[in-house]
Amino acid sequence: MLRSPTRSDRDKSLTGSHPNLTSGSDLNQDSSTSHRVATRNKRKYPNDDTSVKDELFDIKKQLSAMMEMLSVQNVNQKEFMDKVSGDINDIKNEITLIKGISQTLTEKCHLLSSEMTSLKTKTSENEAKIESLEVNIGKLSTPTNLPLESILGELNERQERSRNVIICGISDAQYENKEEKIAADTKEILRITKKIIPQCPEPNYIMRLGKFNPEKRRPVKVSYDSKDLVKELLRNKNAVSSEQIKLFSDKTPKQKEQIKELKIELERRINNGEKDLIIKYVKDVPRIIHAKNYLH
Repeated sequence: MLRSPTRSDRDKSLTGSHPNLTSGSDLNQDSSTSHRVATRNKRKYPNDDTSVKDELFDIKKQLSAMMEMLSVQNVNQKEFMDKVSGDINDIKNEITLIKGISQTLTEKCHLLSSEMTSLKTKTSENEAKIESLEVNIGKLSTPTNLPLESILGELNERQERSRNVIICGISDAQYENKEEKIAADTKEILRITKKIIPQCPEPNYIMRLGKFNPEKRRPVKVSYDSKDLVKELLRNKNAVSSEQIKLFSDKTPKQKEQIKELKIELERRINNGEKDLIIKYVKDVPRIIHAKNYLH
């Protein structure tokens, strides 16, 4: 930076802005060259330039400090936001975990409720079975008055009836003589049985049960040589159910009484809340069983 020269004691009469360039040895120069000397104005600078520089430096320094402070605050704020974001994610994960645990507990509660309902049902069924067993035990404990001959007679009668089948629903028209009646019934029976079993043989004999009534159709007892043939006819009797024809096994009076008692017991157990109970023959013995346990 250029400054104006200070004045000396001998030049006190001269100003700094317009120095006398012709003083000293220049006064001896030819006056003809005096017009060549140029006069320049010296630029004035304020005396407080240094203080301005200092102030600018201080301002710059303060700005730098502020920028550094802002930078530190930004870093701290970012770290804080990252921490808050991490905490929020942790809370979300914990909420998700709690929801999962709650869902699992709800499912377990539903399962437990279902198992308790099933247990109550089984308890009711077991109570009914216990009552039935108590009834049967009571029957067994009752001394029988049937002689051995009656028991053997019952067994023989069941054996003979096992080769018979009772067919209901066959037209019971009246004929001039017995032979025509038997021939008509035999023809209709063959038509029915061959529809069930195509190779079914002709029966040994047939017989109408009960007295003739023009308003009713008496059942027909049909006898064969083989009880296995009778079982097969009974197993496949649904083949003629559309014709309103029904087939039954030939039971003794005691068997009918046993079936009657089973029906009474079945009704009692159903009224006590048991479900899906049916009467089925298991090894030729009628029993009350659950329908879902019955294998077709």
